[in-house]
Amino acid sequence: TGSAGVRTGNGQFDNMKSLADKGGLVRTMLLPLIILQRFSGFAKIPLLPSFDKVAFREITGDYAFKDGLMTIQESHMDSNAAHVTAKGTADLAKDELNLHISTKLGSQMGLNISGPIAFTVRGPLASPTVRPDVTSILKQPVIEDAVEQGKRLLQNLFK
Repeated sequence: TGSAGVRTGNGQFDNMKSLADKGGLVRTMLLPLIILQRFSGFAKIPLLPSFDKVAFREITGDYAFKDGLMTIQESHMDSNAAHVTAKGTADLAKDELNLHISTKLGSQMGLNISGPIAFTVRGPLASPTVRPDVTSILKQPVIEDAVEQGKRLLQNLFK
């Protein structure tokens, strides 16, 4: 029971997996980033960077602990790869995650994605289920434009 926080400025990590393998407090504090890194490497989603080597401007987090339940009140990383935020809970005693992670990709990715792409993360720490938030994807201007063009095309076909 208690609270913890992390605040760090400019830096980089070259091997997120080695940080995750250290376990303990470091792993707990960086849990949202570790999950996103693991998921992006496993799923091979072209929209997500690998997060293996990241130069960051800032990493912050505020966490509350009670009876084995970690509540992520605020967690974010501002980096060259993405701006990542996370909220939710990790029941460390029961090994259950219930997180919402949002990523806004860095401009160097060369993609026309201006809004955040969100994910829900549920299940055990070792093998969580990560699902994209479809609404956040559909709200991207490039997707909205394509849908709008499709609507206009269909309207013109049925005139």
